[in-house]
Amino acid sequence: TFVPRKPPMNIEPLRAAWRAIVTDAANRAPEKPVADTTRPPVKIIYDTDIGTDVDDAIALAFALRRPEIQVLAVTTSRKEVHQRAAIVSRLLQVMGRTDVPYAPGSPVLFDGTVSRETKPVNQFPFAGSEDDRPKPACDDAQELFRQVIEANPGEVWLVIVGPFTNAAILLRDHPDVATKLKGMVCMGGDLSRPQNETNIDNDRSAAPSVYASGLLKFDGTDDVTMRILVPKQDIEHLRAADTPTSRALLELIGYWKKTTAYSKPGPVLFDICPVVWLFRPDLFTTTETGIVVQGAKTFASEAAPPCAASTDVDAVAVRRLMIDTLVGK
Repeated sequence: TFVPRKPPMNIEPLRAAWRAIVTDAANRAPEKPVADTTRPPVKIIYDTDIGTDVDDAIALAFALRRPEIQVLAVTTSRKEVHQRAAIVSRLLQVMGRTDVPYAPGSPVLFDGTVSRETKPVNQFPFAGSEDDRPKPACDDAQELFRQVIEANPGEVWLVIVGPFTNAAILLRDHPDVATKLKGMVCMGGDLSRPQNETNIDNDRSAAPSVYASGLLKFDGTDDVTMRILVPKQDIEHLRAADTPTSRALLELIGYWKKTTAYSKPGPVLFDICPVVWLFRPDLFTTTETGIVVQGAKTFASEAAPPCAASTDVDAVAVRRLMIDTLVGK
């Protein structure tokens, strides 16, 4: 289980979801993934703090393999943005997707200060030598945002699964570009209890403008997204698949397990939820509410534009979708 949560949370939905996932994994092998190809793929920019928790990498690999999703670009956030971009570069290379451009985001916070965070980018060794991996398409995420969004006006979703820094800079410095987005989705906040949520806490100055923008359409909240567990059976499925993608994910999971400060029975897929919502919203229960930020806490409020905030998820179905996509034949 997790280390004790502060403030205390209702643990029963989490416990029930994890038990259901473990039971399902013990009784069902991965299957050939079923894809909806009747509609054009959803175009996304994936903005990530990959390299600390491992769910960012798993969610990116998932998005790259789903026919319903077209990853147009990847950008990085959270202090050591160049190390995180290097991990993205290597993963794209391993998956044979060097056609997807990437760029590092802002190394400083939205307010211009430097983050005091000391947590290392534990998965950086995966990146390997700089000479052996693809170079970034741009020096800065904002230029890549501009290129991709202006080439696809009204079609691109910005998927935020790290601190909101890059999105907030886009809204402040390039509002003409931001208005050409189809929308934003994120993993962040928690409306079930007043707690400091990590993505918001890692840049407290950035999140308020995103929640106030009217562009945010879905918020995968911490209390709900933590219900998507990767059980030990799925680690074995990745190992048995023995593909470039599965080997890369196992390596990243290995680095994460050596250094993570949390007590988890396996990776928890917080960040896959906004990606899944874009093509399978039926797997989520949501409430339409405005959200305001106070410090690193989020609260429902009529004073902010409404978005779909998660209140429940079909955890078994999302986990099945993940493992079928990554290893199903």
